[in-house]
This record gives sequence, C-alpha cells and structure tokens, in this order.
Amino acid sequence: MAAAIPLQKIRVGDIDIEYEVADYTDPWSDAEPETILFHHGFCRNMDFWRGWVPGLARNYRVLRFNSRGCGGTTVPVPGEPYHADQLVGDSLGFMDKLGIERAHWVGESSGGILGIVAALTHPERLHSLVLVNTPFKLPGAVMATYNVGEADHATAIEKYGVGGWCRKTLAYRLDLAKAPVEMQEWVIREMGKVANHVGIAHHLMAAGGDMTKRITEIKMPILIMFGENSPLSHHGGDRAARLRDQHVVRACRPRQNAARDHREAQSGGSQRPPQRGDAGTPARPGHRAGRQLARGIHAADARRTAEVGKDSQNIRCQTGLKQRRAIPSRKKQKA
Repeated sequence: MAAAIPLQKIRVGDIDIEYEVADYTDPWSDAEPETILFHHGFCRNMDFWRGWVPGLARNYRVLRFNSRGCGGTTVPVPGEPYHADQLVGDSLGFMDKLGIERAHWVGESSGGILGIVAALTHPERLHSLVLVNTPFKLPGAVMATYNVGEADHATAIEKYGVGGWCRKTLAYRLDLAKAPVEMQEWVIREMGKVANHVGIAHHLMAAGGDMTKRITEIKMPILIMFGENSPLSHHGGDRAARLRDQHVVRACRPRQNAARDHREAQSGGSQRPPQRGDAGTPARPGHRAGRQLARGIHAADARRTAEVGKDSQNIRCQTGLKQRRAIPSRKKQKA
C-alpha cells in the first residue's frame, strides 16, 4: 500500500479544506501555468484522482482537494445546510485563497454536476468543463436501486452506513467484471469513511437536480467522458445531441493495450470509437484518461479564440494519437 503523503489545509469560509497542488512545469519559465481543478464525486476524496496527476502536472498546475465533509476537510454538523451553491462557493473560495483566477474544472459524478452549476453561475472562473461519468439526471431505475430495498436512500444509508451502502451499489461505480477485488475493496473502504449524514445530504443535493436543459446554456468548451456500460451515464449520445449547438470537445479514441481492462474498470465501461456528433468517451482515473483529458483541454485552448461567438459550430479534437508527447505544451502568458 502506498504511503500517505502529508496534505495541506487552508481556511475557506467556515471550513478547513484539505488539498494538494502538483506543479512540475518548467521552473525557469515566466509563463503562468493554467490550472486543472479536480472535484471528486459522491462520498469520494482526492485520492480517486491520484492516477491522473503524473501525466498532467508536467504542463499544468494540478489542484486536488477534499470537498466539504470528505477526507480531512471539515465535516459539517448534522442539520447544517448542504447544497450545490454552497459547495461551488467552497471551490471558488478555495481558488481565491490560492490566487487562482480561472481553471479547467474536471468533475466526476456529482463533482461534474457541481461543475455545471459553476459554469452556469460563474462562467468567468472556468476555462472549460470536463464531465466524467456525470449524469445530467439520475434515471428513475437507478434512484430506486439506490434504495436497496429500503423506503429511501436515507434509510438505506442509516441502516448500512455509507460503506455498506456502497458495497450494495458498487456496480454503479465500477465494472465489477474488470475491477480488481483490491480496487473494489479500496473504493468501499474510502467511501465508508464519510459520515452517514454527509452521505445522505450529498445524495439529496445531487439526485434531486435535472441539468438536461440547463447544460445547453453553457458556452465554454465541454468534454464529456463516460463508460459505455456505465448505468449512470449510458445516454452519452443523447447528451451529445443536446450539446450539438454548443462548444463541444470530443476526445479521440486511445490505442488499445494490455492494461485496457484495468484502465476501464473504474469508469464501468469499455472502449468504443466516438460517433459523429458524440461528445463522450470512456473514462478511468489513470494515465490514459489523463492524456485524453489533456488533449481535450489543448484542443479547447487552440480553438477558444477563433470560436468565440460561433455557438453553432462544434470544436473537434483532431490531435494525432501517434505523437509521443502525451501532454501538449502550452502556457498562458501573464498579462
């Protein structure tokens, strides 16, 4: 088991946020690196992004943190407010404290939902939006399954605890046919560290929304990554259709290799070639998905100026897969 790395904490509003900054850009460069902000999903923590960091931090400032009630960040008292605007405020306040004006927001699951809220309410703070296995609206069948035979999800979490509830619903987070047992147990153990009342409040916050219409209001570049077999995000084609008139970055299909099954496991899906007009690709928090992300962000940056105001034209990722350099080098010059 990997040794724990000491993390930093910073006071933001009424909480202390636990975080880590990885920046391995050239120290002699006067150019300010752009920031990638990772926001984890329901009852997860920043370690779920760990595999993404090495390939990205060479050319970007990579910022991971634990959201309110997760990891080492302050746990709210039962009954305290817990809503999307508050969590978005935590994230933006966190950026303020670090002196970061704008970032590429990468959100998994409910972290993507919060990214949508941030893009709608504070578009000036985001360069782009990346949604990883993010449902615009939870299907009714999934909502019912989350109750695991109880009256509602809250009753289920109180009965089994977040970890026990996670074990019963794990197939909605991992492809159990591909995910190693060690990975499955790690996910259950990490999610089980979150207090029951936080898990209930977070689920209520994320499950009650419907972003299927609001997503079309976002004008910044968007990259959608999803597992083809993921029960939470298998309507990728429908999403792409809704985004047809928006700025959409489509990630390119990676080359297949022997590690593919392990890479796919955490996304709950297998590789598939992107279809015409499709904005999504499978995602697994790891090096390959990180390269996909970097290509998408690079494509968004390359076309950002030229595409301003052309809301009817999609941005297409045309980066070649044969290039050896995994992360295109580009910096934002200081004003």
